[in-house]
Amino acid sequence: MNFSNFGSNNKTNSVVNFENATSELIFISYAREDRNFALKLYDSLKKCDRAAWLDISIPHTAEWKREIDEKINESTAITFVISPHSTARDSFCLIELDIAASHEKRIIPVLYKDVDHANVDSRLAKKQWINFTAEEDFDKSAADLITALNADLNYLKQHTYLGLEQTD
Repeated sequence: MNFSNFGSNNKTNSVVNFENATSELIFISYAREDRNFALKLYDSLKKCDRAAWLDISIPHTAEWKREIDEKINESTAITFVISPHSTARDSFCLIELDIAASHEKRIIPVLYKDVDHANVDSRLAKKQWINFTAEEDFDKSAADLITALNADLNYLKQHTYLGLEQTD
């Protein structure tokens, strides 16, 4: 995989152009230590024509927390990469989880590295996780993620449709 254009200001190769490919945006929350996995997950979503966002596309000198808040708000779903690093009490991922919950975003937990379940935030612990721990099963797990995203998006579209029907 070639990730040389990630975070680039070159508009023809940047994440920004891909985000405009579809109206649904998937925010990937991950710990810095899990960056290589997050990039692989991002690439997998991109290959399935899904718009995804990682914080590595934040422009230099931008207010990074504001950028993250805005992208979470713009997203239809948050994919939370579960690992010992992302679930640590001092992890910024938990702040991203708070923001997502405050915006009532769909949270899709993906297990990258085994964790002590006692240390996992209850908003993640109560959901069925998509297991990515076996590297050889990455493609199957990615297909499971796409299925979950599709189910979530179908729910959102139906919810919107029903809401519009009630206003007529």
